[in-house]
Order: sequence, then structure tokens, then C-alpha cells
Amino acid sequence: MSGTAALGAVVTRVPTVTGRDRDPLTVIRTGDRGSVDAGQGIATARIDPAPRPALPSTMRRRP
Repeated sequence: MSGTAALGAVVTRVPTVTGRDRDPLTVIRTGDRGSVDAGQGIATARIDPAPRPALPSTMRRRP
């Protein structure tokens, strides 16, 4: 988060989540449900345990 964005969040009193322990793009997929409680600093995802189909090669991220 940039200093300007942090200052804006403080001035406007907008709760903000800035850190995470895992990359959400590798964990959360279409169909999963999530919630964010910025006041407590908690973001949770209920991940569907069903196996997921492989992405088509046109949608895979390049390393």
C-alpha cells in the first residue's frame, strides 16, 4: 500500500486490510465464498473442497 493510500484510509477512517499470509490468487477460485472484516483485520475464504478442473492454457498465469 502506498503512503498516499494509507493516509487516505486514516483520514477518511476507512478500515483497510493490507497484509496477507498467502497469495489469494493461488488459493481462492471461482465459486469460493469469502468475507472481509477490515475492522478486525481478518479476511477469510471458505474454499470448496471439490476438485477443480484444470484451467485452459490460455488462462494459466505465466511464471
